[in-house]
Amino acid sequence: MKIKATRYSLANLFMQPKGLLCFMSSIVLVLAFIASAGAYILRGPHIIELMVRQLGRPGTLLVSQRMMYYDDFFDKGVIEARETVRYVFPHTFRCDSRSENAERIWLVAHGDGLTIVDGKVAVTDEFQFDRYKDILLYRSRALLAARLSYLGVDITATSFERFEDGIVLVMGTEARDTRVNQVWVDKETFKPVRWLMPGQDMDGRHFMREIRYRDWRQVNSAWYPMHIQFFQDDILVREIRVDQMKVNPVFPEELFDISRLRFEHLAETMETDDEKVSDELNEVQETIDEFRKKYE
Repeated sequence: MKIKATRYSLANLFMQPKGLLCFMSSIVLVLAFIASAGAYILRGPHIIELMVRQLGRPGTLLVSQRMMYYDDFFDKGVIEARETVRYVFPHTFRCDSRSENAERIWLVAHGDGLTIVDGKVAVTDEFQFDRYKDILLYRSRALLAARLSYLGVDITATSFERFEDGIVLVMGTEARDTRVNQVWVDKETFKPVRWLMPGQDMDGRHFMREIRYRDWRQVNSAWYPMHIQFFQDDILVREIRVDQMKVNPVFPEELFDISRLRFEHLAETMETDDEKVSDELNEVQETIDEFRKKYE
């Protein structure tokens, strides 16, 4: 009799509109709770904290690498530069680069920056691709969050995305949107794998620049990508191959003295310009003297 009563009660429940409605509503609420719990996405500051913690926080890092520039304009289609990169975490960076065509010193320290090309101070803004170092340098949640926000990444907007064989956390958008600046972080390892930088040229044409961080390896307590690729509209335009890394070497402080380097190289630049002007004046004077000899 108890079994029959139970069956009868259940039957009554489904036959009564209110009872059926309550039952279905409960099921929907349970399923919604499960779905929302499974789809929970970490917020940007939390992702940055986990990423910084995962990459490690050594005092200094020395990296020897090769930078390859690809362009049909070059005679060989590629220019290779040997680079020595020094990090003093979490805010100082120096890259000394040498190729067949040029020498470059690129220095960033405490928010200030300096670029010296062939011994002369270059009056140029930072190129978008130069930002590859930001994620690797600012190993502080506050500094990296501020830097990414300054560069246009909305760290309050996050979402999931699939990249190659895994799932990534996306900082910069809550839905698939290639019109906004965004950083992709591996969901399992919390290592950055991709940085998308959309833009528009002077003619109004849209383009997409992309940086990919690959082949992460650990040396002592520090993780670093051994291979970095740079794409312009899905075309590989440059890449970095790391040859060696050394954790916590001691660097001379003068290597990072922007004021001193700027003063020294500005003086050299002005001196070179003065010599150039002097040579041009001498050429003009020689021409005048020759003219006088012929026609006076």
